[in-house]
Amino acid sequence: MLLEESLSEDFIHCAARCSSGWQAALLKISGELKQKLQDADFVARCCDVDGSGDLDVQELQRAAKVFGFRFEQDKLRRLMDGPRISIKRFSAMVDKLRRSDRPQTRRAVPHSLRGMALGQLQHLETLFLQSGWLAAQCAAFNAQHALAIEEGEEFKQSPNLYAFDAFVVTPMTRPSGCTAREQDVDRSIPAATETTSFSELVNPWGLYVHCFVSHFWGHDFGNTLTALSLWSQDVQLPTVQVGSPAQTPESLVFWICLFALNQHEAVEEVGGNPQQGPFNAALAKATYGAVMVVDEQINPFRRIWCLFEVSRLKDLQRPFELISAMGSLSRPETFQEHPAAAEMLQNTGQALWEVSATSAESSRAADKYRIWQEISDKCWRSAIEAQGAKHFFIEAMQKGILHKYFLDFDHHVRSLLSSSILKLLLARGQHASAAKCCIHGAAFSREQLEQICDSFQLESDQKGWLGQLLTRASDESVAELLLEHAADAGAANDYGSTALILAAAAGKEAVAKLLLKHGADVRAANKHKRNAIMAGAFAGHEAVVKLLLEHRADVKAVDLSGRTALMGAAFGGHQAIVKLLLKHCADAKELSAALISAASAGQDGVAKLLLDNSADVGACRVGGRTALMDAAVGGHPTVAKLLLEHHADIHAKDNRACTALMLVHAARHKPEGHEAVVRLLTANEGRWRIRAKIPSWFCYCS
Repeated sequence: MLLEESLSEDFIHCAARCSSGWQAALLKISGELKQKLQDADFVARCCDVDGSGDLDVQELQRAAKVFGFRFEQDKLRRLMDGPRISIKRFSAMVDKLRRSDRPQTRRAVPHSLRGMALGQLQHLETLFLQSGWLAAQCAAFNAQHALAIEEGEEFKQSPNLYAFDAFVVTPMTRPSGCTAREQDVDRSIPAATETTSFSELVNPWGLYVHCFVSHFWGHDFGNTLTALSLWSQDVQLPTVQVGSPAQTPESLVFWICLFALNQHEAVEEVGGNPQQGPFNAALAKATYGAVMVVDEQINPFRRIWCLFEVSRLKDLQRPFELISAMGSLSRPETFQEHPAAAEMLQNTGQALWEVSATSAESSRAADKYRIWQEISDKCWRSAIEAQGAKHFFIEAMQKGILHKYFLDFDHHVRSLLSSSILKLLLARGQHASAAKCCIHGAAFSREQLEQICDSFQLESDQKGWLGQLLTRASDESVAELLLEHAADAGAANDYGSTALILAAAAGKEAVAKLLLKHGADVRAANKHKRNAIMAGAFAGHEAVVKLLLEHRADVKAVDLSGRTALMGAAFGGHQAIVKLLLKHCADAKELSAALISAASAGQDGVAKLLLDNSADVGACRVGGRTALMDAAVGGHPTVAKLLLEHHADIHAKDNRACTALMLVHAARHKPEGHEAVVRLLTANEGRWRIRAKIPSWFCYCS
């Protein structure tokens, strides 16, 4: 039986039947959505996460589920006949499927509509929290599993979202009895006929989402609801662009992952790409943007999913607030005045200045690697993809350089979080903390800048602060404002990186141009001997590199790791920049070194460009490694094939007498292209039998 046939259309669960008030508003919206979810065009737009106007395979898969049709992605790709499908073609597909005899399953609600109204959440609080029922369940569990908890085999339960999932959400969303149902004596929550998400159980046609909630599952659920209730009372309620307006706080609809995702199919629901997942769908469609609920320990700042959600807000241009059980940290007028609130504000500031993707935690290691790949600085993504995310990041952790791959992300998240509390800090007269917020990227006005400047007692401290801000200037207008207030155009951070170097690394051409106009030294280098053109080339910013070349940047400079601008651009696969630099770099040795860099990162396009410009295919780096050896060990068959076509010596040996094929077999890590490389090298060796020639130390030669 399809879902719409089994439920009354005038019933909204977790609320009493009512003809007025917030329940009536929800019923009205639910009735409208019941009709709209029959419309393929409407469904497609709900599932169009990236707002492209068409659907990729993952979006199509989710849209098909709304009509009760489930397909494997391979089948969908064949039906799509291309990487994306138009909404018009999707509508035609749905019409055809409806006329066919293809079996239908439970109709899913689009993720962007899987919200829970505040009134419904408060009903759950009354039923399970205020009654003491959830606390009793936690106590019973902890007593029963005391030994396992002590030995670390089980986690101690407390009334948070983990417990709410274990004792309420998961049991109530499958077709069987449970103790939570016994607690719900009025049967306000319907019985599940199939496994489903909790929001679909109580809102079978969905609700328009007003606000996305980013939070830590370990936070006390009662405090989370207090934070949402306070925010709902104070937020202005403009008319919603779609559906009905949120007329009362109780009718505000929140997207909370515990309730929005089908916890019985959590891995499938989340999907393989975080930017195409249900979180992104909800963020993109939420009318009022997002809130992050912070606790006394500021735990959300330490969760990788929370940071990823926050980072997407800027890309999606959605508003954001930090909220707590003491009020909104983003609005001074709502935040409470007492010692505990002041301590939370101080803790929040300290925590956000330490926010980093490298230290953020995840319940699943696989999630962390996927998110790290998505949020890594753009200049590294080609290399990460070529080497495989897990291998790339494990190696980076072993070398102690993981942080360098998330500089943009960390700054972006700190900036967004800092901006959210700057106004509150200034209102409380906490100028030192406000100054730190600005250093970490908080957006400030001219008036706020001058207010903080006036708070410094020493001119040298003020000048140093302005210099730090200039090294982090987000755009030309901010840089110009700082220079107007006598910031030093040659200011540098603790690593010796000047404002110009940092602007080049971030691709801020207008800022770089302004700094050069004010006398910034184009050849200045940091403690690692890296100058501005290296930074721009490594990061792949063609316009910045062109600007610096026009100002006579030193393209032959070498940093402490032995890399030049050309080598860095080659490693990153930035062909346009490599072409620019080749006009200024005729040195054969540097060309060959750049070829080895490109080969090690699997950059076949750059490798071909360098070979076409007479790079020596047989050149060696430290240790006697050739480009072919590095391509082989990295699992890059396309590059290896290209090098062989240019007569790379397959029998060449490094300083340990290892050939490329020997190195591949000896490598502890077997990258994705390992087998293809082995086949390629073996075929070109004339099926040379390696095992008879392996030296006794062979297993250590990688």
